[in-house]
Amino acid sequence: MMSVMIGHHSIEPAPPEHLDEAVCLLLGLDPRREAASPRVEMLREWLERQGLRPIYQAVWRRRPIAAATVMVSPGRTGLLVHSPFWLCQTRKSALSQAVEVATRHAVDAGVAFVQSLLSPQDNQTRQLLERAGYVRLTELIYMRTDLRDPVPMSPPNLEWRHVGDLPPSVLEATIAATYEGSLDCPALAGLRSPQDVVAGHRASGVYTPQAWWVVFCDGQPAGCVLVNDILSANRADVVYLGVAKGFRRRGIGKAILDRACTQARQSGRASLTLAVDATNAPAVKLYERYGFEPTQRRLAMVFLPQPRV
Repeated sequence: MMSVMIGHHSIEPAPPEHLDEAVCLLLGLDPRREAASPRVEMLREWLERQGLRPIYQAVWRRRPIAAATVMVSPGRTGLLVHSPFWLCQTRKSALSQAVEVATRHAVDAGVAFVQSLLSPQDNQTRQLLERAGYVRLTELIYMRTDLRDPVPMSPPNLEWRHVGDLPPSVLEATIAATYEGSLDCPALAGLRSPQDVVAGHRASGVYTPQAWWVVFCDGQPAGCVLVNDILSANRADVVYLGVAKGFRRRGIGKAILDRACTQARQSGRASLTLAVDATNAPAVKLYERYGFEPTQRRLAMVFLPQPRV
């Protein structure tokens, strides 16, 4: 990993002995004064737990002024972490270049795609990411419902089976079937193998296998719901919910929500959360009818590898 000269800046990996200074730049702190800050230690430890990748610094006149890295999760997805835009407003290209180098390094190492989530109003960071090769994927709506009231059980004509009681191929094939014609982030379809997709869902929150279900209708897999725990917030999170194309508009989506909410409530969780593509109007309406309320919106920017020729 050698340094790269781009214009007046060099982009180079932070040496191990200066890792805390690089983490300062990711947080927007002054490395000369705050390298020993508790915030720096917390982020560094989190990065190390996630499997620390090189932190790339933009260096100008021998001084690091911006940094970026990509955290790679199971399932071959990457999350971009970078210095805040305001840290180097006078040298915006330096941060954009650090982001691009860190991102391309991750993609060259086999990451299927890299994403960044930001405020929909943050046009400056969006433009910075676009200069680094990122494109707008969608706007995500994060929703939540409290689990204080009793939840009706699912209709008796559906069969529910834990994923642990099924061959892995059944869940993988069911998820693939729910992708067909889906309005949830269709640009990501086909970028990862079914095994990678399942691995990514397992790594989101605290894997809770007893809350992973495949629903059968007429003897055929009709959909699935995968719910993990967020223990620090005493809530459960729907990491994936989908209905296969041939079984939509038959009330199965609501039955799946019934199952997810009932399971979470019986496990003592206070609330259930999920995220949905804002352009998926049928899903948004279903969640709203069920009592989910928006808590925030995030703009999803994504770097997609170029197809190999």
